Amino acid sequence: MEIEDTEIKDRYNHRIAVRRFFFAGTVFLSLLLTGNCDWKTRNLIFWESDEPSVKIDLDEIIKRGRLIVITGFNPLGYFIYKGTPMGYDYELLKMFTNDLGIGLELRVVHHPDSIYYLLNSGQGDVIAFGQTVTKAGMKHAVFTDPHMEVRQVLVQRKPDGWEKMKGKELENHLIREPHELAGMQVHVIGGSSHFERILDLAEEIGYEIDVVPIKGELTADDLIRMVAEKEISYTIADENVAMLNSTYYPNIDVGMSISEPRGLAWAVRKNSPQLLEALNDWLRKKRKSEAYNVIFRKYFKSKKNIIAWAQSDYFSGSGGMISEYDNLIRRYA
Repeated sequence: MEIEDTEIKDRYNHRIAVRRFFFAGTVFLSLLLTGNCDWKTRNLIFWESDEPSVKIDLDEIIKRGRLIVITGFNPLGYFIYKGTPMGYDYELLKMFTNDLGIGLELRVVHHPDSIYYLLNSGQGDVIAFGQTVTKAGMKHAVFTDPHMEVRQVLVQRKPDGWEKMKGKELENHLIREPHELAGMQVHVIGGSSHFERILDLAEEIGYEIDVVPIKGELTADDLIRMVAEKEISYTIADENVAMLNSTYYPNIDVGMSISEPRGLAWAVRKNSPQLLEALNDWLRKKRKSEAYNVIFRKYFKSKKNIIAWAQSDYFSGSGGMISEYDNLIRRYA
């Protein structure tokens, strides 16, 4: 299913050579996760609504008794380990809802294609999907104050035999200047901030970059893995995600920044000013607290823990086991 977006197509035609790459399975997975199986929904799920079709603000959310958060499985935002929900975004938002005295409900999606549709149709109240604040995103939602800042970096594979190379020799095999990307093929998630940035970078250097926008269930983590496994040559990722992946893919390099630091933030509907104000007030207060710092250190300073979670059979993104007795319980249940 192809998305008709005249703005993106104009940028393709005038600024950069682009080849479209689409992956099967997105519709099926999205419908399973949202619980909607009619044909109308299948066509609408990928269209991003600029304006909300419902009005639900903090008063209604408190009356409902739960905040619905749109998120995705990854080692930083939200995951399940040994049956226990975890993640940086999850723990912060859980703390926020606890302070409000309401519950937290998660709507997990595997690709950002549908997040604004779900938000503006009232199927979620907050997007916590590792979003950077962009002009494109601001067309569809309003963002909270940033809860952290990240740069975007080029993810590239080190040459064969890199382990035996000295520093300068290795550097000579790697891209270290933006103009060196001229003519190179870079895979990015279509419609993401990484996609926008690589288009802008092509303008800045004055050369064409062969950008392949990915549509489907693949994530930035998947693209990084594909670089490491020689399936693609380059991708763009947020620095924190790229550095985390580099610890368990030692053959990738993430040392070249292609952007200034940008804020990571949550997003809410344009007509939810009470919720936006409550989140911002809470973030300003909690960022100075020890409880916030404990969560931050847990997910961004303890890389060994993150790697252990991500590679474990007990991680929801891979094995999904709860305990070593899972098979016995299944057999005799």
